[in-house]
Amino acid sequence: MITYRSPIIFFFIALLVSPAFSYAHKGGHSHSEVEKVAIESPADKEINLYKTKINKHPEDYYYYLKLGESYIQKGREVGQIGPYQLAEKAIERALELYPDSYAAYIYLGQISSYKHDFHKSINYAKKAIELRPDKAISYGLQGDAFLELGMYEEALKAYGLMLYLEPGFYSYSRIAQLKFLWGDTIGAIKAMEKSIDYGNKMNLPNENIAWAKVILGSFYFNTGELDKARDYYKEALDIYDNYYLALEHLAEVNAIKGNFEEAINLYEKTLELNPKPQFYISLGDIYKSQGKTEKADRLYKKAEESYDTIIQDGIKGHSRDLVLFYVDSNKHLDLALDLALQDSKDTEDIYAYDTLAWVHFKRNDLDKAQDAINQSLKLGTKDALLHYHAGMICYSQNKFKEAKKHFELALDINPYFDQNKVNESKALILDINTILVTRK
Repeated sequence: MITYRSPIIFFFIALLVSPAFSYAHKGGHSHSEVEKVAIESPADKEINLYKTKINKHPEDYYYYLKLGESYIQKGREVGQIGPYQLAEKAIERALELYPDSYAAYIYLGQISSYKHDFHKSINYAKKAIELRPDKAISYGLQGDAFLELGMYEEALKAYGLMLYLEPGFYSYSRIAQLKFLWGDTIGAIKAMEKSIDYGNKMNLPNENIAWAKVILGSFYFNTGELDKARDYYKEALDIYDNYYLALEHLAEVNAIKGNFEEAINLYEKTLELNPKPQFYISLGDIYKSQGKTEKADRLYKKAEESYDTIIQDGIKGHSRDLVLFYVDSNKHLDLALDLALQDSKDTEDIYAYDTLAWVHFKRNDLDKAQDAINQSLKLGTKDALLHYHAGMICYSQNKFKEAKKHFELALDINPYFDQNKVNESKALILDINTILVTRK
């Protein structure tokens, strides 16, 4: 069982830490030299630079702000919670020293979003908007939280304001995500291409551009265009060496193409850089498909342990892969339901509904499964796994024509989304055809 989950789902919220803000400094002296070093140097050098500045100027809010920004960039690069926690401490100190810092509220909102505390993120965005209603990034922050809460109309309005105020890398990348969710994959690709063009002109950090390349590749991945996806992942690695997101997605493509040795090497390298639980699961799936169950089980156990650590760190909403793993493995279904219900609490997010639908399906609660899957499909998102789940739920209720439609849509959207599920979809389509002919 090799399950290729949508690469869009679980890393868009790591989106877009904006580049250095350029604000007049409260103390009146210029920071142009500092800003130049921050842009041209890696995050680690920035962190050391601003630590030194703070030692010399312990009451200067600006240096705490810049230290926090540098930690956020480090967090983006490594995809781990530690730098964000350090960023939060630095920025909270900056806010103590200068309570009207627009940038501090933006950064705290971004950190809250990373921790999946979206209501808190919205509150920070509101405070930022009160201070600077003419600045675009605060509406983007607000839209990000609305998006993750499934408040899609509100997200559209916020992103629209952001685009109006400042068309560029950060606004078009967000528009791309919305277009993908609303089923306009071609529009999403065009918007992300615009975002990258703006990013190159803005001379953003290499990781930001590499991130955008991975997102663009993932759009192609979701349409089954594996070669194009692979090319963008490789471009991301050319821009930012050893970028864990690009390595993981490249591993995904290699696994689908049957290049298992290369996929295993890439996943192992990814895990060295960033031991996220979903990466353990993906690597375990490969070993399981090769009959190496002991290795697979060890990796699955590591994944579960990693999820426990994430929960202990206070990060919410990262359990969907674990839930899908439990459900596809037909184990811990009660726990899976509890996790899915917790994930879907206070949100209208389509992927939370999809996960909940799949748990209900495996627990044979088909009415609840149908209600949840209907909610997951409400935007018309072109995601093969969503339609596969819908097909299975309909098939189990003898809604054969609807089931066939969903299976065919899944295969049309991405014929590589999961080899076992692809084979099952094809077999069930043949079975449904026989049933429908018999009924005539």
